[in-house]
Amino acid sequence: MTQTIEDAQTKLNAVYSGLLSAYASLVIMDGVLSDDAPCISSGAGSSYCPFDNYSMSPFTPALNNIWNNAYFTQLSALNGIIQDVPNLTADPGAKADLVAQAKGLRAYIYLELLTYFGDLPIHLDRSADFYPGIIRTPREQVYNFIISDLTAAVADLPTTRPDGKLYLTKNAAHG
Repeated sequence: MTQTIEDAQTKLNAVYSGLLSAYASLVIMDGVLSDDAPCISSGAGSSYCPFDNYSMSPFTPALNNIWNNAYFTQLSALNGIIQDVPNLTADPGAKADLVAQAKGLRAYIYLELLTYFGDLPIHLDRSADFYPGIIRTPREQVYNFIISDLTAAVADLPTTRPDGKLYLTKNAAHG
């Protein structure tokens, strides 16, 4: 549970950092799938070899890591920020900005997951577990959820960040 605005910022920063790692994995995966990058049969690159011959499954380590990090680690953290920050004692503008960034990043993650996995469950709590009865949400509903998060984020994000920090802005959310 997030107890201070600083805790929320730390969690948000961890999601930003995790996106860099996730993006690198997706670039490698795309490269191997398109034959722009070779399958390396030893070392860390070997986990991408199933993509080279289209023999990947939900148990392929690289694919499993991409899903687990995005779906459970990052979305759970963002959901916690979205739920906890409005109840904190802090500057209302700072709280609105953190929630808007969290919603914008959550929308981005869902868009990436939708691109690679198709229909997927919408995860709105902070738990890192699936619970009984969870089902995949149809693509169009996920797109509507993404649009809803981005619309909410745009309302509270600044156009620029005068402090020079590379956090989400209104223009990025519009994009």
